[in-house]
Amino acid sequence: MNGANISISGLKVTNDGNDFAGVSKVGIYLSENQFFSASDILVGTVNIPKLSPGQIFNVNFNKDLSSEGLDSGDYFVG
Repeated sequence: MNGANISISGLKVTNDGNDFAGVSKVGIYLSENQFFSASDILVGTVNIPKLSPGQIFNVNFNKDLSSEGLDSGDYFVG
């Protein structure tokens, strides 16, 4: 995976509740298999602002992974 970039778009965080949702974060992880666990690799986070009921936040994430020291191969993103 040397020199690889990760780009995520189209991910939506929605407040489906009836009250405001406070500020939160979404973690972007890489896994060597399709089952995500605590041992997977956190490559970044995205800050989610306070959301009013029904509000949608579009997540965009881009990162150069060349300095992450990852083994070559395929990874799942979650």
